[in-house]
Amino acid sequence: MVEKIIEQCKQLRLKAVMLNLDQVIEHASTQNWPCLKTIEHLFDLELEQRRQNRIFLMFKRSNLLEKPTVDQFDFDHHSSRKKQKTKILNLLTLEFIRQKMDIILIGNPGVGNYVKHSLM
Repeated sequence: MVEKIIEQCKQLRLKAVMLNLDQVIEHASTQNWPCLKTIEHLFDLELEQRRQNRIFLMFKRSNLLEKPTVDQFDFDHHSSRKKQKTKILNLLTLEFIRQKMDIILIGNPGVGNYVKHSLM
């Protein structure tokens, strides 16, 4: 029966479900998961894999040589970046999420020259 389901997953292009089916069924059995929880877990795996694939594809299409990180950000490029450096770096703490604040970045594409905090 599992072989038939795997074949159907291939036809439906559910690669993550297909690759994880045996392991998830075994885990669900040992943890006594209900059917719906098992199906939900398989779908979660599929959706996460598709999200990761989209990220990879977008990065590939961007033709960037490497994945940019904040430590590579050139704060000296423009004076407004220097003025906002502390605010930009403070965003890395993700404290604005806990405080339920919006973050608005304003400027020309690729410039990122203004950071504004506001309450929701």
